[in-house]
Amino acid sequence: MTAVHLFQTLLHSALTSGLLNSVQTRTMNIRLLEPNMLEYHAAYYEIDDGWYLAEVLDFPGTISQGKTLKSARRMIRDALRVMAECYLDDGKPLPTPNRRARDRKAVFEEPIPLKVRFETGAVT
Repeated sequence: MTAVHLFQTLLHSALTSGLLNSVQTRTMNIRLLEPNMLEYHAAYYEIDDGWYLAEVLDFPGTISQGKTLKSARRMIRDALRVMAECYLDDGKPLPTPNRRARDRKAVFEEPIPLKVRFETGAVT
């Protein structure tokens, strides 16, 4: 079984179990960079104390900060990973990435790929 076929099978299982709805699945299939990758969009803002605030514009509630832009970029990636894990653990569908997500007030913006992996427990 190829990786693409395996992902399609897992995606179909998520759809039939209610983890994803059909609209999200159709949208995800269009926006997948690789068979198991979504692309979200981050914006960075310089705040009063010289730190940077980071926000994933198309994944509500995903916010972080860093003392430098480099550290804010690292921290927002971790925040996105944790938020996605929490959504999936709670049985919620992931928000649909929006290719047009932008904020003119941001000092820097970038796409952030989110790779989805499925793991199984060890056989005892």
